[in-house]
Amino acid sequence: QRQRQRQRQQPQLSSPPPSALASQRTSPVQLLSRLSPRHWLSSPRRSPVRSPLGVRSSPPRLEPKNSISLGSMTPLPRRREETMLASPACSSRHRDSDPASGCSESAEGLTARRHERTTLTGLLRMLGEAVRALHAFSCTEALAAIGELPTRLQATPTAQSLAARCHFELADYARAAELYAESCEAHKQHRAIGLEYYSTALWHLQESVKLGVLAQRVLEWDRLLPQTWCIVGNCFSLQREHEQAIRCFRRAVQISPSFAYAYTLMAHEYTATEKYDKAIQMYERAIAVDCRHYNAWFGLGDVYYRQEEYQNARYHFQKAVEINRGNAVLRTHLGMAWQSLQDPERALELFASAEGSQHCSALASFHKGCVLETLGRHGEAVKVLQCAQRLAPREPCVHFQLGRAHKGCGDERRALLHFTMAMDLCGAKDSKDHQMLVAAQAELARASASTARVAQGH
Repeated sequence: QRQRQRQRQQPQLSSPPPSALASQRTSPVQLLSRLSPRHWLSSPRRSPVRSPLGVRSSPPRLEPKNSISLGSMTPLPRRREETMLASPACSSRHRDSDPASGCSESAEGLTARRHERTTLTGLLRMLGEAVRALHAFSCTEALAAIGELPTRLQATPTAQSLAARCHFELADYARAAELYAESCEAHKQHRAIGLEYYSTALWHLQESVKLGVLAQRVLEWDRLLPQTWCIVGNCFSLQREHEQAIRCFRRAVQISPSFAYAYTLMAHEYTATEKYDKAIQMYERAIAVDCRHYNAWFGLGDVYYRQEEYQNARYHFQKAVEINRGNAVLRTHLGMAWQSLQDPERALELFASAEGSQHCSALASFHKGCVLETLGRHGEAVKVLQCAQRLAPREPCVHFQLGRAHKGCGDERRALLHFTMAMDLCGAKDSKDHQMLVAAQAELARASASTARVAQGH
């Protein structure tokens, strides 16, 4: 009996019937779903789950415990200060131990957040000030605004092209060409930014090889840009192939009829070939496209100055100076017009202001010395012309004016020396300048001979 009671108390392990075993067999889909890490793909025949709004939605996804949902992810802070600012509140222990560490509610934290929000605004403001100053031709102010930008932003193509354009407008062609070259090599995706001014800077520097290489590159880049044909035209102009240059500039105008600089460059070529009527027509078209295009105003003044219409030349030079007051070349040509109009005092003021510029001091000093020599102030003229000689030692006109100034001072030996140097630098003997120097030298010889006779008579 005791054994029977024990057997009754123990659980009986009975085997399930065959029907139950058949029902418990796992389907292949369920087996794969169990082996798969994504348990929500367990069965394709699950009943749809209704959302609280009554819209039919997909079944809920059961994620592993160690997985991270995208909705709950927050961006990791980059600095310790951002972690402290992102916290809802700071503990009293941190406030008491380190008040300067900053929490989100402190004044320093708010200031830092405001500064971070306005950083982009501040950068855009500085860049906008540079662009505004450049369009107003306040190039020194524009360079100062660009200098306030961070170093990494100063190396961008926009900032480099703005700085190069500022140096170009200040007639600092060497620095402008250097910046354009750096921008062109470092940022090849911004190839068309300011390259027409780069080619003009190389034209002024007489860099024929670099200009030829640049022309070949832009032709490979894009032939449907007006800047491309302006660069090629400048290359032909430097080689004194004016007809080919005019064709290139005309092609640029055909591509973009509103490109004022192409009209101006074409007019320069007409001026070089002494086709003044066509040059005036092209300059006027450029002004019609852009009334603040000072290059066209200067070109008109140059044409009228060559035709000895000094009043019209002065008017157009004055217009160019009013637009771009920082260009010393424009002030020098305006002074030349005033000098031709027999107003030496205004001419001296303009020459003195342009003489302080390091980019046009030789030309301004030369014309200032000429004005002083015509006023009879020979000693001052000698000093100013000697400065021009140091800046341009191989210019025959500088030696010629120095000879006249020394002759006015009574130093015939030095006058004859400078006349001889001017004749050696002049070149062809059939030129008009050479004949003028011969006449001046002969006049000096006659004056010295008469002086010697007077001394012998006494």
